[in-house]
Amino acid sequence: MGAARFRGIPVYAQTVIADVLRGKYGMTDVVAIAADQQADGTLTYLSTDGVAKKVAALRGTSQGTDVAGVIAFKDHLWRATYTTRDNGLHAYAPAGITMPSHYDAQSGQAWTTSATTYLPVDMAARIPLLLNGTGSSR
Repeated sequence: MGAARFRGIPVYAQTVIADVLRGKYGMTDVVAIAADQQADGTLTYLSTDGVAKKVAALRGTSQGTDVAGVIAFKDHLWRATYTTRDNGLHAYAPAGITMPSHYDAQSGQAWTTSATTYLPVDMAARIPLLLNGTGSSR
């Protein structure tokens, strides 16, 4: 939980991650980002862009001046950071923090069970960020 000790700001995290941060690590200033619920009660898949959009909306007018530290799975970190930037926040990966890198072979998302299945999906999703300039080294 290395990154947590360096922050004095709220954490915005998908609900399942927020639950772990609260329960396992005792963090109190965590804002859960929930998936949208359909009329029948099922949840709509919450994409990286969907999370970033919800955080930007919650930050309101401060989003343009906020600096967001992005914590994500190692192979997803680049896209998560640039997707957050694409949604109007100044986003960076914290220097010196090792990101998680172990794939869960039992994951409910088939594309996240191994690097072999995940990396082609992630690389393809980077293309729009590169085309619109958000993924540049600006």
